[in-house]
Amino acid sequence: MRVKLTLDLELFTFLKAADHEDTFLTGLVLGAEQEFPLVPTIQALENFYENQFELPLPLADLLKVSPYFSKEYVLKSFYDARQMHQTILNLRECSLESLLVQTIAARITRTDSARLAHPTSEIYFKLALESFWKLHSESDEYAIPLTLCFAHILLYFFARPFNALGILQALKPAIDRFDKGRSGDE
Repeated sequence: MRVKLTLDLELFTFLKAADHEDTFLTGLVLGAEQEFPLVPTIQALENFYENQFELPLPLADLLKVSPYFSKEYVLKSFYDARQMHQTILNLRECSLESLLVQTIAARITRTDSARLAHPTSEIYFKLALESFWKLHSESDEYAIPLTLCFAHILLYFFARPFNALGILQALKPAIDRFDKGRSGDE
């Protein structure tokens, strides 16, 4: 017996509408949950930098070539805070690049025992999204890798291809300006 099912549905239109209606990554409300122990966060990030082989190749390459995602750059503020005997990390005070790296680290290094001690990748990413608009006032050299990281995270970790595409389309003028500036320097 054979059943033939025909749906009157345009796949890409449906996916775009579903992506547009999804509010999962919006509406973050943090109360007392915005503060976490500093030392486990440092340990999680150090572990992440030792195990980057688990990342999708384009994202791993982006993290390697951009100085804003280097281990030294991201962990410097955490090491400074620990040296000043600070024990609590306030997520609202984290830099945009550290929130993005923590998003990735929380997604790939999550263990059952750490679930209660650390925020989820969704919390990190929602906080990063709250600061995304600030990239428009930054230099192209800084904004391009961070925007590409946003797009990779949306695509690989949150399965939001249309959101990632929208971010990449908005990035084109910055890439053109950056390319003109580099070709003018030669």
